[in-house]
Amino acid sequence: MGGKAFGGNSAGGVNSGGASAGGSAEVGTGGALSAGAGGEAGASALCDDYVACGCGCCGAGPSEVGRCYYPEAGDKLSDIIASDQAQHASASCASAGCSAGLRHACCMKGASEPAGGASYSAALLSTALDRISISKTGTDDRCARIGFVAPASVSTVYTALELPTLPGGGTWAMEAAYESACAMSSLPPAAIGAIGTMKLRAEGAGCVVDVHVTTFFARSGGIQSVHFDADGLALTGSSSSQCP
Repeated sequence: MGGKAFGGNSAGGVNSGGASAGGSAEVGTGGALSAGAGGEAGASALCDDYVACGCGCCGAGPSEVGRCYYPEAGDKLSDIIASDQAQHASASCASAGCSAGLRHACCMKGASEPAGGASYSAALLSTALDRISISKTGTDDRCARIGFVAPASVSTVYTALELPTLPGGGTWAMEAAYESACAMSSLPPAAIGAIGTMKLRAEGAGCVVDVHVTTFFARSGGIQSVHFDADGLALTGSSSSQCP
């Protein structure tokens, strides 16, 4: 297994709800805590929102969450606040203007998807970059897709994922995830984060995928979680040499 893909602090939701038949759950927004002009906030809660203003004057901050942080993976809200306060105290802030701020939220795994709530397929495309795509169709006419890319250096999404290593070294990373009504033709906004595991293992001449990942979407001022839960998915286009 590769290490967790931790690339910074993120935004998410609070108080994870149970999954629906389609594997999604609404997560409350919590009390959005603004750093204010001095970067201060009474944020002692383990799992809450926080608007980082940097040099200050971002007011109430953005309405939508911008990044996830993951207490289950060791992220701490106090570290995000301390970093924001340190930036505000920097001498470079003397000449800086206002910023929109970045809303961080707590992203938790929540309950797994109920058995039989969705059907899955998985495919591998090997080009200059290798990509794994896992598609999900729920019984509620909601569809979702999560994509992984190798090498991991091209990924820009901050996650708390445990992903397979590559035969030549390095790891996979999440490239993007999407969820919408199955009938929707345009591409919806991508997920802002994810937590969980994706494993590859050899079976016959190819690979199979075990995926247990919760993805997070910024919607209507809060976070919606969408689960991918499946074992033994045949990875179309793969060979056993591509499994760790």
